[in-house]
Amino acid sequence: GHLLLLGHNPGLPDLVAELASAASQRWPKGKLPTIVVLSETPFEMGSVGLSAKLRKRMRVIARTGSPSEESSLKRADFTRASVILVLSSRSRRGPGPSDLHVLKTLSALRNRLTQDAPRVVLDLSYPPNARLIPSLAGSLQTESLSSLELTGRLLCQCLRHPGISQAYRQLLSDSIGQSILLHPCPPHVRGQTLGRLRQDIRGGILIGLVRQGQAALMSWEQVLVGSDELVVIAANLSDVRFEADVADPQSFGVSPIQVRKDILRILAVGWNESLLSLARELSHYRKERFHLTVMASLSEEQTSSLRDALGENGEFALVARHLRNHEELKHLPEGDFDRILLLAGEHPDPAVSDAETALRYALLLERDSRFVVELHEESNAPLFGDSPDVLTTDQVINHMLAQVALKPSFRDLYEELFTYGGCELHLLRLAELLPGTSLTVSSWRQLSLTLFERGFLALGVEELRLHLNPPDDLEFAVNPLTRVLILTTPRN
Repeated sequence: GHLLLLGHNPGLPDLVAELASAASQRWPKGKLPTIVVLSETPFEMGSVGLSAKLRKRMRVIARTGSPSEESSLKRADFTRASVILVLSSRSRRGPGPSDLHVLKTLSALRNRLTQDAPRVVLDLSYPPNARLIPSLAGSLQTESLSSLELTGRLLCQCLRHPGISQAYRQLLSDSIGQSILLHPCPPHVRGQTLGRLRQDIRGGILIGLVRQGQAALMSWEQVLVGSDELVVIAANLSDVRFEADVADPQSFGVSPIQVRKDILRILAVGWNESLLSLARELSHYRKERFHLTVMASLSEEQTSSLRDALGENGEFALVARHLRNHEELKHLPEGDFDRILLLAGEHPDPAVSDAETALRYALLLERDSRFVVELHEESNAPLFGDSPDVLTTDQVINHMLAQVALKPSFRDLYEELFTYGGCELHLLRLAELLPGTSLTVSSWRQLSLTLFERGFLALGVEELRLHLNPPDDLEFAVNPLTRVLILTTPRN
């Protein structure tokens, strides 16, 4: 069966590339499933950046027509697809026309597909619209991802954990660095505990397992069975190998990370609907305190929704101005902010939206704050240098959609990794992880073993940049300011 994409948005070429990359990870040899795109907007095949190697293994076919009309669906051979991915427009994300197209297409598919229908993955924008899916889908097997909800969750973690976007940009893109992969459980390790296997794995970092579609991260006492899939961080599945380690399994320590006690002061500049999802995500951290100032022209309804979403552990202030020049800066309150969040705008042209974000960044550079920048296009990230946390949300959403389309269990895995209540990623200095450490030079394996005993699963080390899944024998100079990416259990 082929992979059928219905609809169009500006990130469609990137989504096709992510699907091709995800498919090549799952099926490293031989022909790959054909990707068929059906949309009312003509799709330019040359806009997809596939490598020559992938082009030899995969076909991409474009069809022009309405995804809600049976004649167009037949031209895309929709009944024989292995999965159907219905795309939102994402031009103006929210409760309006972006999701209406998705829901109308779902209704059309329900009326035309039989019981042996392909899976349907829905790219929604507005989270509440997911409530309509059961009545519209009937007996169809569906999964949905809300771009606004996921964006809010990731931005929330970027605000809480400075520098973490470096990890997101690698883990949530097949084109940059390492990936989160699912590895079949090898026959010879069945019956072992996850903790035992962690010491035997080479070429990747074992972080958990997926059993019957449910993710269990850092459950080191779990005994492996044949149907399990191992969750690993690696560049490719072919890099992962297993070598028996004669040492006794390590005990996983209890993380000493403490909850932040002071108020985190956040300035959010601009507006899109993901700000509501961000506020809701902040409200879950009831042992932390937040003060959110928004600089944008909001309606009374938007203002009220933000106050409600932030909840009792957050304070809210509104500066009802558009930031376009230095004169507008005088309307900001006195004092510094811990974080400044620059939200991607809702202009239909992503390049124009990112240009507006770059202008706001230039105007606010004098502020002594840590920036978190949301962009539409990865190619614009160099405009902001190396200091801010930059998140290209459309690219991240496309990666997640591609993974869920091919493996539904990725949805539960993303819930576990990137939202409240699951395990947490931190980028912390060694002085915080190993107080009083005397290490000056360390191999990656030595450092990761030491951190594991303290309750931290080490995933990478930051030198000039974040280096995920380093070779075991990598040696580097260590000082208290060296930062390490770790995964640990939540403390909220």
